Amino acid sequence: PGKKAYTCQKCSISRDEEEVKKVSSEILLLSDKASSFLSSGNNSEAGSVYKTIEQLEQKHYHSFSTTLLHTRETLLKVY
Repeated sequence: PGKKAYTCQKCSISRDEEEVKKVSSEILLLSDKASSFLSSGNNSEAGSVYKTIEQLEQKHYHSFSTTLLHTRETLLKVY
């Protein structure tokens, strides 16, 4: 069993260190990709990647986290 690195202050769900690192790095890579698509004017691809990010963040963060809300705000701007 992995060491619990993160416990949500809102709902008390705990996540192990490896899970947190894996999902965080995946979100970071996808964010860079989505940003690149937006910069080149490819809103359709950017929106698709941001939807994937949103799905990962829904599993990783509390539903009212500022990170998740920011991603949703970006999705609204893209579409």
